[in-house]
Amino acid sequence: EIIEAFSERAFLIFAAGALAAYVSQGMTFALSNYLYYFVWQLSEAQIAIYPLVLFFSVVAVFVTLGGLHRRYGKAQTGAVTTLVSMTFWLIPYGLHAAGYWPQLGSNAGAAMLFVFIFISNAAGVAAVISATSMVAEIVEAFEHKTGRRAEGSFYAGNWLVQKSATGLGILLAGGMLSLAAFPIGTAPGAVPAAVIASLIVMYCAAVLTLGLASAFWLARFPISRDDHERRLAAIAADHGAAP
Repeated sequence: EIIEAFSERAFLIFAAGALAAYVSQGMTFALSNYLYYFVWQLSEAQIAIYPLVLFFSVVAVFVTLGGLHRRYGKAQTGAVTTLVSMTFWLIPYGLHAAGYWPQLGSNAGAAMLFVFIFISNAAGVAAVISATSMVAEIVEAFEHKTGRRAEGSFYAGNWLVQKSATGLGILLAGGMLSLAAFPIGTAPGAVPAAVIASLIVMYCAAVLTLGLASAFWLARFPISRDDHERRLAAIAADHGAAP
């Protein structure tokens, strides 16, 4: 059953896009403390606002994603929101490198960062929901082709990809810290600028590469909304039920 799942073309395309996204996610999660405390030098009071930014970004997705799926489909929505998430996540690093960012640790800098995080996280959540929900279309396509349901195999395959990719992302994060020679036990603001710059360059290059790869594969998901609805009607007819 595992071999069948990983032999399904639609699932392989989905898995390729999901793999890149989950590697990037695992890498970012592992580096979060370094990014917020050492790169952006946020204070404890500013960090306390961060969960609220994430919460309201998810609320924004909740009220908008259904309309996006109906208008553009899951594949196009997933690909575009992946690019939007990547772009708005990287813009602050570009502005900081160009010298257009407010003083690190200031309230103005934190407010600007949270605006970009709000947009990036909302788009990222939309991309993950769009991609994950594609598994339902794969299940129906597989049933239409073989006459058998295989939700367990495909959803287990999705979780296998996610857990493996997240672990790879954590490994990449550790490698970046080692290559940058990030000092142990150093307080935020005391790390040499060259070390911070090296970490940022490696991290942003990885986010850019993985984001483009994820969007590329999600955009090529071969099952459209019309395809899915035709299959549902055919399956219902095979079972003698009304579509």
